[in-house]
Parts: sequence; structure tokens; C-alpha cells
Amino acid sequence: MKRRYDNLSLDRRQFLTSTSLVALSQVGTHAATANDSHNLAAHIHPDVKYVRAELARQDNTFWDWQEANDKLTSLNKFAEDYFEQHVEVIDGAKHEGDEQDIDDWEDEPDLFDFQDEVDKAKELAKPFPEGDARDCVRDWLEASKESIRLVERGLARRRYQVPQEYLTAFLSTGNKMEELPVPRNIATLKTVLCNDCLARGEPALATQHLVDLLKIANMTMNGEGYLVHYMVALGVHTTAMDAVNAFAFSPQITNQSLAKILDFLPQTMPSTQSLARVFRVEVGYYVQHDLPVLPPTADLQQLVDTLIKKYLQLGNDEPNAMFTSHEQIDRVRSGMLKLFDGHPQPFDAADTIRIYSESVATMINDLSSPWLQRKQDIAKPWLAEIAAWPEPLSFINDLSFSLSGDEKEERAVTDYELSQAQVKLRQVHNPIGKHMLHYFNTFESIRRAHHIGQLRAEIAGVFIACRMYRDKERRLPDRLSDLVTSGLLPSVPIDPFSGQAVRYDPRRRLIWSFGTNEVDDNGDWDFNATFPDGDDIVWRIP
Repeated sequence: MKRRYDNLSLDRRQFLTSTSLVALSQVGTHAATANDSHNLAAHIHPDVKYVRAELARQDNTFWDWQEANDKLTSLNKFAEDYFEQHVEVIDGAKHEGDEQDIDDWEDEPDLFDFQDEVDKAKELAKPFPEGDARDCVRDWLEASKESIRLVERGLARRRYQVPQEYLTAFLSTGNKMEELPVPRNIATLKTVLCNDCLARGEPALATQHLVDLLKIANMTMNGEGYLVHYMVALGVHTTAMDAVNAFAFSPQITNQSLAKILDFLPQTMPSTQSLARVFRVEVGYYVQHDLPVLPPTADLQQLVDTLIKKYLQLGNDEPNAMFTSHEQIDRVRSGMLKLFDGHPQPFDAADTIRIYSESVATMINDLSSPWLQRKQDIAKPWLAEIAAWPEPLSFINDLSFSLSGDEKEERAVTDYELSQAQVKLRQVHNPIGKHMLHYFNTFESIRRAHHIGQLRAEIAGVFIACRMYRDKERRLPDRLSDLVTSGLLPSVPIDPFSGQAVRYDPRRRLIWSFGTNEVDDNGDWDFNATFPDGDDIVWRIP
């Protein structure tokens, strides 16, 4: 039987297109030793330097949640086992002694349909499962009692921090990221508990589970990890905000419970400080330390081989089957050897970290600006210097193109094109390091996700305030400022993309943001689609 599990066991670079710029040691007369990260640290921009204060183990929620996750069977896997032991056997009993005819089995329960029904327990916006699916969910909660206890114990500790040993483990190329799904799995457990309490008619207990879910989102966003950890935390935050939106209009929930959630919501807002801290940790604890061992006398062949193994092969001896082939690797290797033959300084680690950290510092200092007023193309001056670089000879892993929706060119580079590029790039200091700045585009996508998280938190507050206003006035407010006048919100929510108030239409029951462009599409949007770039980002009030 085909199996479908919730699993995230990916290489760091596969997960986030290597969210950092990997710094390589220099090659040539100005070479630095590969292990002398302190020399490289001296070139990091002052606004980016950061030193973590390591949290004592007894104060760190991380370890309780890690243990809880280790003891937890995913609901998806549990549902599969439950289906095989209960649903499939019981419903197939009527066929005992009959010749099996595939046509007769078309209407029989399907594992994936059963799992989909069970999965409704993960979303407060959907009705709680019934029948066998409901029994499966509650059996899973019963089997997860020890994990639940550990989650509660973790919530009582000082705070959550990704331990130094896990940050260090990421420096190993090809290292799996087993701890990344932990906050997501813990959040799922709390969401199901909240939904189950609502189904049982226990709204007060459901409210407490939702508050805990908000705490989980807040704690993980401030975990002082890498960008991949922050992206997982934003996923947990999305789960929490969606739960709040559904919770706000549940008929069982009293205004007292809603007020409790509304009071806690500001703590869950993704903050500029938390994202800036993550950028600094990324540079200081990953970039400057993730160095291949290259001797100062390394030649061009050693440099190219190191780049290919690190990027196109992800540290493995064989190509990554998802993105590369032997033919592509051979083409890139031979092309780069020709491209930089005779170049006086194809790579300079100190210069790479300097311009990279300058880009990060510029973004950090600009994070408080609305998206539409942000400084764009921060890395453009350096990327313009290497515009002659033939695209087919990029050593950046193909995942960077699959994430952007572009296709990497697979064509061969002509001798004329190669000779022209060679002449132009020979005038550029550190062209390889500047080519790595393509990774900066990933930083921009993370900033966009951060702003969407801020927007979700603003909208969650509006949902609760609208419900409380409707209970009192028997209608939705005419304008969002009415929620401020009535004392439900401290101010009109601001759209982090436009810098203006979020848009609201009580007649259509819509709240929306401009999104990533400068056009107000008046809330027009396909509700069956995920957020498309350039369109308004819209919520519909129940």
C-alpha cells in the first residue's frame, strides 16, 4: 500500500536554496587559510555582527519539544495504521467469500480519503471529523499523552532557543535537518487539541490551547536560529493565525475568551528585531564558518571542483538527481576552467563576506520600511559587474531556479561567447564571490514572507474585534476605525506592504492588502488559489 507521511528531512540547501551565501577560502596571492574564520569575521559589517548568549539547558524549551516530537507519531501515519486495523477490515468483511471484483470496490473507503477526513482535525475552519475518523483522532491524542505533557513542560520554561550544537551541525554539508519539523509538529498537536475541545463543548479549555499555540509561534520566531528555522517558525505562525481567524467566529466562544486571545495577539507579531537577529545569526554562525578546506596555494582546478561539489552535488560524490546530471556538471566544470583561465583573482573570500554583509546590513536597516518603499536591488551594483557570466555556467544549484519559476539554461556555451565573457570578467575582481550574491534574492523572499506574517497577525486581530463588535452592534463595523473608537483595537491596522491602512469592505465582508505590487485591485482575488505574487491578499469575514 502506498504510504503518505508528513516528513521534512532535507538538506539545508535543498530546503532554502542555501539561505546564506557560503563563503569559500580565497585562491591566489591574497589567499587566507580556510579555517581562519576570525580573519573573515573582521570583514563583516558592524551592523551585522552578533554574539548569542547560550541558554542553559534547564531554561530551554527546545529540549522538551525535541523529546515530545521523538515520542510523537504523526497523525498521518497513525491514521494509516488505524485504517488498516479498523476501517479496512470492518468495511471489507461483507466481501468475505465473494469473488473480488474491482468494480464492486469503487465505493469502498480509501486510505487517502480517510487521511483527508482525519486531517480536518488540524484546521479549526473545518468541521471536526466524525465516525471512524473522529475515533482515530481521539485515539491519537490518547496515544500522545506523554508528548502533550512534554509540550506543556516546555511552555513553562524561560524561552526557546536553537542550541549551538544544532547550529554547528548545519555546517556539515549534506547534514539532515531532523529538528526543523519539531515546532510544526508541536503546533499541529496543539491545534488538534483545541479543535477537539471545541467539538466536545469545552470552549474554555480550547481557548487555553489556542493561547498555547500562539506562545509556540512567538517562542519559535525568537529562537535565534538560522533563516531556515525562521521560515519554519513563520509556518507555525500561519497555523496559529488561521486558527485564530476560525476561532473568532466559532459560536461557542464568548467575548471573554476572545478578549483573552486579543490581548495576547500583539506578542505574536513577527518583529523587525526578530528577523534582523536571524540575519545576523545567519552571517555570524553559518556564513563565515562554512568553509571548505582549501590550502592557500590552491589552483583554479581545486577551486572549481570545490564549488561544484558544494553547490551542484550538495557535498555528495554523485550529482543530485533532482537538479543536476553528470553532463551538466562536466559542462560547468570545463566552462569555468576556460572562463577563469589566467584570471588574477577569481575569488576573494574577504571581499565576498564584506559585500555580502553590506547587503545584509542594508536590508536590516531597511526592515522597518513598508515593502513598497523598501530599497530594491541592493546587490545590483555587484551583480551588474558580472553580467557577462554565461548563465549555463552557473554553479548555483538548480533549486534556485525552480523556486523562482525560471528554467536553467542547459545549452552549450559557444567559444565566441566564452571568449567575450572571459575578457570582460578578467576586469572584475572576485567575480565568483559576486556571482554568489544571487542568493540575496532568497533574502528578499524571506522578507516578503515576514511581511505576510505581520499582515496575518493584523488581520487576526481584526477578525476577533469584528466578532466582538458584531455581538454588540448586531452588524459589522462600517469602517475599521469604528473598532478603535469602540476600544477593541488600539489603532487601525497598517498594511506592511503599502504602509497604509489595510483595506476593508463591510458589504463584501472583505479585508485585503495591496500585496507585493502598488496596485489596489479592490480585493479581487481567486479564493481557491494560494497567494499569487502581484495580486491583492484577501481575507473574507465569515
